[in-house]
Amino acid sequence: MSTGTQRNALEILLGMEPPKARTARVKLLQLSETAGEDVYFDIRALGYDRVREIQRMESGAEGNFQAAVILAGVTQPNLSDPELLEKYGAPTPYEVLPKFLSAGEIEELCRRIELLSGYRQNVTELVKDIKKK
Repeated sequence: MSTGTQRNALEILLGMEPPKARTARVKLLQLSETAGEDVYFDIRALGYDRVREIQRMESGAEGNFQAAVILAGVTQPNLSDPELLEKYGAPTPYEVLPKFLSAGEIEELCRRIELLSGYRQNVTELVKDIKKK
């Protein structure tokens, strides 16, 4: 601040509204090419508790973390829609994703949701080391 006084982090946190979840729209390039028209998915950031829950659920040998992140982070289209599952012969949303998304699209879509959620990017900056006496 230019006044020479700098508010501490607690004062700033108390003075601000909690941030709203970030959202975005992504175009899936390969799927769009296959469909012959632009295909967009609406995605949202996942909160810390939701990410931890997914990590716990998907930590086993059969776990599918990327699919779980996509299913939690995609708000449109509804990837659990019964008609979609029936169309692609998939009993669950986990199994429907690879029916129309390539491996690279699954990985990239997961990465986009992670970026919105604050992962895979620098979120802090070291200002100075604090020396202990």
